[in-house]
Amino acid sequence: MKKYKCRFCNEEFEFEKTQQFAAHSSNCKCNPNVVSKTKSIKVSKQRKGVKRTCGSLAKEHVVYCQKCSKEYIVKVTYEKLTEGKYKKHCSRQCANSRVKSDEVKLKQSISSKNSKKVKFANAQPRQYKNSDTTSICLACGELIYHKSYNLKKYHRAVFK
Repeated sequence: MKKYKCRFCNEEFEFEKTQQFAAHSSNCKCNPNVVSKTKSIKVSKQRKGVKRTCGSLAKEHVVYCQKCSKEYIVKVTYEKLTEGKYKKHCSRQCANSRVKSDEVKLKQSISSKNSKKVKFANAQPRQYKNSDTTSICLACGELIYHKSYNLKKYHRAVFK
């Protein structure tokens, strides 16, 4: 343990490491550069309700949504309001909604019908999953009627 003397309070302290002494000197009560915790808490409580933007106070402005024309309040400075740098929609749901016109729907329909994947799929013969098919029982040789997705190899009587 080494002895250190604080230059602010002129007291001697014993610390194992120099970092401990540096922590004391930076937080010493006699240090004029230290801001007390109570003072910083009071300042933060005073500024809690005020939003600062670019050095000037932001004010509440009434704006209309571009999508639904609903009225909502925005906290911005007058400069940002005139420049158009504020949120333009009343909610995220309104901002993310997309309305397709009939022209766009028609273009998408034509382009999807002319795609290679759709033409290839339409050229293949249709396979219906719910159609009835038959197979021959491996044990007795009789016909078994079943759906195409339930492939059966034996009768129920064979298992009993």
